[in-house]
Amino acid sequence: MSKETGLGKYVSVKRLGVSNKVTLAITGDIGHDFDGGALISYLRTWHDKEEEIELDLFSFGGRVFHALAVYDFIKTVGYTVSCNIYGMCGSAATVLACACNSVNIGANSFFFVHGPYYEEDGSTDSQTNKIKDRLISIYQAKTGLDKRTINKLLDEGDKGAILGAKEAKDLGFVDNILKEARNAVAAFIDRAGILAPKKSNKIMDLTGFVNRLLGTDAKDEKEARAIVNQKMEEAQATEETETQAQTGQVEESQTTEEAAGTTTVAAEEGAPEAAAVTEAQTETAAAPVLEEVTVEANYSAAFNAVEAKLNQLNGQLETLVSVVAELAKESAEAAQQTAEASQAQNHFNSQVDAIRQNIQNLHAFRGQGNVAQPSAPVAQVTQAEAQSTGATGQVINSQASKQFLSNYLAKKAQSNN
Repeated sequence: MSKETGLGKYVSVKRLGVSNKVTLAITGDIGHDFDGGALISYLRTWHDKEEEIELDLFSFGGRVFHALAVYDFIKTVGYTVSCNIYGMCGSAATVLACACNSVNIGANSFFFVHGPYYEEDGSTDSQTNKIKDRLISIYQAKTGLDKRTINKLLDEGDKGAILGAKEAKDLGFVDNILKEARNAVAAFIDRAGILAPKKSNKIMDLTGFVNRLLGTDAKDEKEARAIVNQKMEEAQATEETETQAQTGQVEESQTTEEAAGTTTVAAEEGAPEAAAVTEAQTETAAAPVLEEVTVEANYSAAFNAVEAKLNQLNGQLETLVSVVAELAKESAEAAQQTAEASQAQNHFNSQVDAIRQNIQNLHAFRGQGNVAQPSAPVAQVTQAEAQSTGATGQVINSQASKQFLSNYLAKKAQSNN
């Protein structure tokens, strides 16, 4: 749930569900787009130190006194604040960042520090030097750097130098570099220490296959293909050499054309057997690779199933949080209705008790017998009679009871006459 802060469009706040954590986004220049004092009043009014505040910050800076006021307020009250820097955190905005317990920065964001100066003309004097000393102390408390190093960084900033995310982290101005968002499964894998299988669109890794089969060290697919072609040419040359040698031996040992033909037929019959042996050797060598590919495919399928299940559970969790919030709202409404009903019942009971008391008093007056005609107001007669007969002595103040007694006494007087 988000709401307006009264600080304009450059400061907004959002609370997630029923958690004790709020996100405060600041996207303007302090002292210009919004007032530091107004930010302090907002924090004091709407947030206590038991809440965890997450500050999303994108600001080129602003007026240093506004930033120092907010810094001292956060540190004095003791808020728990984490800061996420997006794009730029510069000048006075760095003071806000240093007030936070932890500071994170986007990988493509920048951090910019410089010395204080007068906005009108950019000049400095002994007064700005006092402010510079306070800034150095704040930066020292955050980074642990010595005064000389920070003073050098401020001087470089005066010349326009800015720090990248890694530089800011190495110097200690920020604690972490934000990573790109990942889905629930990837986060689970990181927490559990599980190495996800590498996904590939290739059916088989030719480079790895050739290196395993031939014992080579090809760097890529192109080298692997060249090695295969070379091996095929070498095998063909070897086969031709062996054939020529076999042919020479046949010509020397056989003198007739029939013998030479018989030898040729035998060689041709033996060729399919040799091819079958070569094919069997290839299949045997490729078996471990094919088995690895199958295992990787099974692992990938199992991983995808786990991913789908975790995404499903994440959706169910969000639904459960929503239901719990609705139940809490209904419970609060029911409690309010119960309190109102109890209050109404108590009011009704008090009215009943008052009426019962009036009836008892009327019975007491009715049992007194003959009553003289009233020569005074009804209330005085009633009080005198009540005292003379030992009644309760209470005067009936109800308008209805007064009218009833007046009519009753008048009728009683008439009957006596």
